Amino acid sequence: MPGVPQDEWRETVRMFDWIERNSSPDAVLIGNLDPVLYLYTGRKSVRGFVQNPYQLHYSTDEHAQPLGPPRELLDTIRWYRANYLVCAPNTSFREGPYLARLTADLLREHPDQFRLAYRSEDSGYRIYATVLDGYEGDLSLKPNFRSGGALVGSN
Repeated sequence: MPGVPQDEWRETVRMFDWIERNSSPDAVLIGNLDPVLYLYTGRKSVRGFVQNPYQLHYSTDEHAQPLGPPRELLDTIRWYRANYLVCAPNTSFREGPYLARLTADLLREHPDQFRLAYRSEDSGYRIYATVLDGYEGDLSLKPNFRSGGALVGSN
């Protein structure tokens, strides 16, 4: 899109190549670029959050969590049995800075659940392998989100 800052495409492609070479074809990826991840790697991918549009676009609260708290992201990762948390700069996305903060908080609060598997030279692109502790999630195509954004179980 003209006039909008973009992520570095060469680095994005390197990350996609790493995923193709180092992950199972059945791997599940969590990241903001979920459709692009699927199209370029062939791996299942899921956006790990439901955004709150008001907080994302209009809130002036510096502590706002328009993508939800770290615990909700962890619950989503577990629910979908995601193998990798994929982090990119997300420069052209409004949720980019919030997602960077959310991911940093998640990694700080749950360091035993993630292992750095890939990092670009500038650290802007990272992939964390997940440690799910045998959690049995659900790969159905029908996620059940509460109106506030948290994923809940369904029968």
